[in-house]
Amino acid sequence: MSYISESSSLVFRLASSSQTPIPTPNHFPLRLGVPHQTNIPSGEAGGYYARAWSHSDIRAGTPYLLQLMLILASAPLLSATIYMTLSRYIRALDAARYALLTPSWTTAIYICIDVVSFGCQMAGSAMQASGDPGGAETGRRVVMGGLGFQLVAFGVFGGTLALLHVRLARRATGAASRVDGRWQRYFWSLYAVSACVFVRSLVRLVEFGQGSGGVVYRTEAYLYVFDGGLMGCVVVLMLVLHPGMLLRMVRKVGMEEMEEDGVAVVSRK
Repeated sequence: MSYISESSSLVFRLASSSQTPIPTPNHFPLRLGVPHQTNIPSGEAGGYYARAWSHSDIRAGTPYLLQLMLILASAPLLSATIYMTLSRYIRALDAARYALLTPSWTTAIYICIDVVSFGCQMAGSAMQASGDPGGAETGRRVVMGGLGFQLVAFGVFGGTLALLHVRLARRATGAASRVDGRWQRYFWSLYAVSACVFVRSLVRLVEFGQGSGGVVYRTEAYLYVFDGGLMGCVVVLMLVLHPGMLLRMVRKVGMEEMEEDGVAVVSRK
């Protein structure tokens, strides 16, 4: 039986909760940031609360199910935010001709993949809490399938992002040129958050692959560093380099150029 540190779980619960009420002016006018600003920290906080609840017995029914499902659910929800962010970057920078897929198809395909991954992880988590050894083993394999599917999706996503980045850097669109090279920092941010989610999912895949006797499962620090810590990094990165900042920058520069052109036309008359 694995021992869970109640104090560590509560510390991570407070850390996750503290990330929730941090809306910025970029959220509301551009309708970005809701998934990772509210659902993720709140869900993570609930998961760590349930983990602290079950500190004396990790397999204790309800708290075990809650901590497993709520903590596992954070990555697929964050993934949805990341996928949608790329589509909005493509539109904002007028870079559809450089992308493998149109923004609409990019969002639709990756969100469908994310839904499948999320469903597998949630269904597998529920099966593991059934109390039936056979059902728990099946649930473990289902969760592994969801995590593996998510890893493959992020690998393809990373390639798609890199291809767009290289093409845009070689021959910038008008929108990208107007903001100089400032758009690139937001692409690097996407690489960073994607890498965080990828590593997190890889570690959780190893954990479920090893089973309850594995070193990852029995060493609590792995969960806090490679799950809670990495998910916290994703939220912070997307706050510091919020997608809405790039979208607003492109719009602002475009409007300023339109105003300048209008003044020039009037002066010539």
